Amino acid sequence: MNPLRALPLPLSVLRLAALPALLIVALAFGAFEAAAQSPPGTPSSVSATRGNGTLSVAWSAVSNATSYNVNTTSNWKKSWQRAASNVSGTSVTLTGIDNDFAYFVSVQAVNANGLGGWRDSGVIQTLQTATAPASVSLARGAGYLDVSWTAPSSDGGNSITGYDVVISGDGKVSWWRAATNVNPPILIEDIHTYRVSSGIDDGKSYHAAVRAVSAAGPGPWKNAGPIASQSLPGTPSSVSATRGNGTLNVTWSAASNATGYNINATSNWKKSWQRAASNVSGTSTTLTGINNAATYYISIQAVNSVGGGGWRNSDAIDTLRTATAPASVSLSRGAGYLDVSWTAPSSDGGNSITGYDIVVSDSKTSWWRAATETNPTPVNGTYTYRVTTGIDDAKFYHAAVRAVSAAGPGPWKNAGPIYP
Repeated sequence: MNPLRALPLPLSVLRLAALPALLIVALAFGAFEAAAQSPPGTPSSVSATRGNGTLSVAWSAVSNATSYNVNTTSNWKKSWQRAASNVSGTSVTLTGIDNDFAYFVSVQAVNANGLGGWRDSGVIQTLQTATAPASVSLARGAGYLDVSWTAPSSDGGNSITGYDVVISGDGKVSWWRAATNVNPPILIEDIHTYRVSSGIDDGKSYHAAVRAVSAAGPGPWKNAGPIASQSLPGTPSSVSATRGNGTLNVTWSAASNATGYNINATSNWKKSWQRAASNVSGTSTTLTGINNAATYYISIQAVNSVGGGGWRNSDAIDTLRTATAPASVSLSRGAGYLDVSWTAPSSDGGNSITGYDIVVSDSKTSWWRAATETNPTPVNGTYTYRVTTGIDDAKFYHAAVRAVSAAGPGPWKNAGPIYP
């Protein structure tokens, strides 16, 4: 054992040994106290994103900051305005922002000992709204108005969320909102259509306007109209018809404010009517399925989207008479042919004869068509048609002839048999 270790050290020696440790503690405490008593630093970064009339601003934290001040400028840093003071946290949303201006944002840290340095953002570009719809048009029906439009040529860099639609029924003096941020489907050729079915008076004319809405807010309005007031159509002043074979060619006078016409027909002297055609455009049409032997009346009604006008009847349209049977039919034959001769009917039924049908039979059990609506030149009032196909000199034959006109074919007249 070393005897010197048992001896106590002088107090002065102990004090000298403790000085370095105390010095280190004192220096560290002083540094901490100095840091705690100094102003904050400067944020290392500032950024912002735009909304409709807003800026969402974020920045990096400063270690000894207790809050932050935020300034903005919309005149390229010529002057700044205080946008927010003593903001806790590292983000804030600024309102009252003009979408049509570019901005810079600057952030400053704050604590009890003072203010830190300002850190500027990069330029925050303008937020552009969509342009006006490319076209707006109006159509109307009974109690409703269809407003149609095509998309704007530009959405301003922000997806369109919908469209606002306003209506005026007093010449654009006042407007009322028909739809807000509506987005009807595109049906054809990129056309949106919104039907306004509330508050529409068929007796009024209307204007409409449409604007696109996006994250940048609503764009400019695009107008359409006026679309004229609408009322029931008038009544045609006259209706007439001419007969064809199984047809009626009907014509009528135009009615005011009509978009189409309904046609009814009766063949039982007006005891009952049947719809023959609906919503016909123009002022004439041909009805088919007509009974040539019946007398008809026709009635016409003008229509539009509001409804139907009054009915106008025709006079009686008399029956369409066919020609009577040929006055006489005779047969003669030669080698491999058959000559069928006839004279004209006693009456053409009021319709010019267009030709004659001829059938031939070797038994009258079955017939074959030798000619359809043939019209040979008569000699001394007698027509003759030579049948050269299918004739067997060893057989006897019958023939029949009928007249054909606009009223259709008349009754058959037979001849024969003629023997080999």
